[in-house]
Order: sequence, then structure tokens, then C-alpha cells
Amino acid sequence: MNPDGGLVCDPFLETSAKGVFAAGDIASYPYWPSGSRIRTEHWNTALDQGTHAAFNMLNKYVPYGSIPFFWTRHYNKTCHYVGNGAGSKEVHFVGTDDSFLAYYISDNDKVLAVAGMGQPKATLTFLEAMQ
Repeated sequence: MNPDGGLVCDPFLETSAKGVFAAGDIASYPYWPSGSRIRTEHWNTALDQGTHAAFNMLNKYVPYGSIPFFWTRHYNKTCHYVGNGAGSKEVHFVGTDDSFLAYYISDNDKVLAVAGMGQPKATLTFLEAMQ
């Protein structure tokens, strides 16, 4: 068990128990953009990781390297989030209350994540750029 509450997995989502794979909320995996371990607690990631884990159970050994992406909708407003902003030192906002992008920036000026409202094409563009 990792301090973040997840099972430690390698890039192929295999746990320390050979032949046992994990996916979804429980999987603590290496996140290649930052080199740190993360857990992404969202059903979209669980589906994606499940596919990778299944391939790897079949000895395909496809490393999991997807960038987290999720959204939420409340009171007729949708917010998108791309990446993982853990460890960011600054958040830079551009826009208004109803249409904005928030850039989560590391101490070496690297964009770690982007949150946005009213700009779905922009957040999807950042997702593609981060991939």
C-alpha cells in the first residue's frame, strides 16, 4: 500500500504480486510527465486503465501513459480538467467567471494541468498537447 492509499503498480499496472494487476481508484501508478506516483479517482481513468491491465494480463505489456481528463457539470456549468496539478506552485487564470482557463504551473514554469469552463476545445487541445 502506498501512502496515498493505493496499491503500488508499475507502468504496466502490475502490482508487486506477480500476475496481479490493478486499475481504477486503487492503482497508484508512475505518472510520466512528473515522474511521481498518482491515483486518479475517476471512472473514465478506470475504464482506460482496465483496458491496459487486460492487455498486460495477456502479456502485451502496454505501459499506461494516458493523461488524466475529467469533467463535472453543476448548475448548468461544465468544468473540464486535464493533467495532474499536484505539486503546482502557481495557478494562472485567464478569462472571466463563466469562461476561463486555469493553468497549474510548476516551479520550473511547466504547465502540469489545465482547468477550464466554457472553453472545451481549449482543454481538449491541451489534452492532446500533453499526450
